[in-house]
Amino acid sequence: MKEIELGEKIVSWIKNKGWEVYQEVTIWGKIADIIAIKDEKIWIIECKTSLNFGLIEQADHWKNYAHYTSIAIPQSSKRIKGHNLAYNICMERGIGVLKLNYYKGIYNHEEHWSVMERSKPKLNERADHWTKTIKSKLLEEHKTYAKAGSPGNTKRFTLFKKTCMELTDVVRDNPGIELKEAIFKIKHHYKNDRSAIGSMLKYFKSKKKIIENIRMEIDGKKRKLYFTGSQK
Repeated sequence: MKEIELGEKIVSWIKNKGWEVYQEVTIWGKIADIIAIKDEKIWIIECKTSLNFGLIEQADHWKNYAHYTSIAIPQSSKRIKGHNLAYNICMERGIGVLKLNYYKGIYNHEEHWSVMERSKPKLNERADHWTKTIKSKLLEEHKTYAKAGSPGNTKRFTLFKKTCMELTDVVRDNPGIELKEAIFKIKHHYKNDRSAIGSMLKYFKSKKKIIENIRMEIDGKKRKLYFTGSQK
């Protein structure tokens, strides 16, 4: 089983329990596979196809910021040495364990699966302090843009990407618009317009094509932007 398949089943199970789910979210430079919200409580779940201490370490990081933290793994038909110790560590650290039972029928290949909560996560009431900050990082696009458990080279949705998308829309509708004016028209993730203009100018001057579908031309002191992609 691939991590993305595990993630799909865990996401479906969580949604059925009434949680609002966001996937592959980058917060403070780290990626959370699943962030779920319900009744102002935050639940972060890390998915892996095998139980190991690296997975526990990932979850242990989020335990400081989420009300609940769990790991999700597939059910193994074999008794693996060291698993009992790993489970005990999770319980001691207040990390929940979700196990996916999954198989396909031999003849009709029909899927059969269920999720068992081997141990429940311990409530971290101090996470109330971080709720507003974490929620501010969550975007509607995080619900569907990249699936939980996606490979490491997957392009994930970020606040920077959202800023670039809004800038692209403005430039598409206003060919030759000045950079400063375009920034004034969008809702960006930078602290202020001045920071946004400075950062975007740096990206446009870079030899790497960081911002796609926009070309900048310098006309005297004016920095004009033009859309280079295909029209909708």
